[in-house]
Amino acid sequence: MKSEMNKFVTSDLKLQAFLRVKAHSLFLGVDKSDPHRVLFVFQKTDKLSELVRGYSQGKTYKISPLSFGNFLDEGKSLIFGNYEL
Repeated sequence: MKSEMNKFVTSDLKLQAFLRVKAHSLFLGVDKSDPHRVLFVFQKTDKLSELVRGYSQGKTYKISPLSFGNFLDEGKSLIFGNYEL
């Protein structure tokens, strides 16, 4: 998947889980083109940029621990398995 200006990519497992809890509809999938790294790809919007900035700054958000854990586990499956969305 080629990097485009309207996409945000991260290899951070916890960040992808957080973003998927807060903005699930912006998740586009994974990029496995590099055999040593999996990238989680999101549609880049103002909302997503604000969430990433808040996450980096340690801002407090209200999220479901169960949803976060589920997206963390699913992220691991996307990395280590042949599972794709």
